[in-house]
Amino acid sequence: MMKITVLGCGTYMPEIDKATSSYLARPGPQNLVFDIGRGSINNLLKAGLGVKDIDALFITHMHPDHCNDLLSLLHHTLNLGRRKTLMIYGPPGTRKAIEAVRKILKIGPKQHIALKDLRDRDKVEAKGWLVSCFAVKHSTKMKSLAYRLESGGKVFAYTGDCEDCKKMREAIKDADLAIIEANFAGARAGKGHLTAEQAAKAADESGVKRLVLTHIDPHHRKTLDKRKVKALFAGTTEMAEDLKEFRI
Repeated sequence: MMKITVLGCGTYMPEIDKATSSYLARPGPQNLVFDIGRGSINNLLKAGLGVKDIDALFITHMHPDHCNDLLSLLHHTLNLGRRKTLMIYGPPGTRKAIEAVRKILKIGPKQHIALKDLRDRDKVEAKGWLVSCFAVKHSTKMKSLAYRLESGGKVFAYTGDCEDCKKMREAIKDADLAIIEANFAGARAGKGHLTAEQAAKAADESGVKRLVLTHIDPHHRKTLDKRKVKALFAGTTEMAEDLKEFRI
């Protein structure tokens, strides 16, 4: 069994009850975090863990709402002691960006931390789990990845921010649980993000069993038509909420 906990499902728009993008996956005894947006570390504590418990961090892209709490994580990891190495992964440019931030803020020496850029089709494997990377379309100014975690015969997929594209569909194919962004409303369908309807259609055509919609702009959340989503996706659809837990 794999546990997935929402540490943040909001967007760049500040909301009292929502941290921004972050998801905790627990394949067995290890703790993997996908994105680390604003407020996610506080929610990690509410989930019963601390920053020292994170084994690996996978960043989809370097927009602030997906990595704001990275600074706090680096401060704790580099200055307050850590017994095991923290692996931080992200698309090309991630390592350079993190090294620059560390240098500018004078955040201690590199200790118990390892940085690695990942590219399309790269894989990260450890005992009991495998993460595959897919280069998706989001921003023209930076690279973005979707991730697919396989453990114990189960598949969890997380798209990060992206539009409907071939690589995104490869990442979510036949997933037991797929967390897919739905930032845009129908009238704003376009480049870089998905609507709830687009996410549902892609999930259905990709064989996803359970769909969780996330990263929904607060202006659009009240107008989201769940009936249209249900009509497009045959499986179970749920809305992400901070600290909501899923088991697959």
